[in-house]
Amino acid sequence: KHAENGGTELDSGKPAQWIDTDQRLGNTGAATLFVQMAIAVMGSYRDGGVSAVVNLRNPEEATIVLISPPSDEKRRTQHHPHGGDVFRHHVAPAIDPANYPAN
Repeated sequence: KHAENGGTELDSGKPAQWIDTDQRLGNTGAATLFVQMAIAVMGSYRDGGVSAVVNLRNPEEATIVLISPPSDEKRRTQHHPHGGDVFRHHVAPAIDPANYPAN
C-alpha cells in the first residue's frame, strides 16, 4: 500500500533494505528493540549509512530509532583483535569437523 501511494517500494526479501525481525527471528519478547538495534548497528557500520529501527509491537504506537555509524576515518582505524571486520566471528568450533567426514 505504501508504494501504491507514491512511497518507496519496500521489499522484505532484500535484507539490505528491510528486515522483518518477527518473521526472521521469531518473537524475541522484551529484547525485540535491542535485537533490532544490534542488527542496525552492524548494518550501518558495514555499509556506512544510517539505519532506522521501527518497532511496531504496540498496535497503538511506533518506536523509531535512527542509528548512524562512526565516520569513515574512525571505521578505518577500528579492527578486530584477530584482524579484519570488527563484527566477524573468530571462534573455532568446539568439535573438530575433521572427525566427521562428509557422507
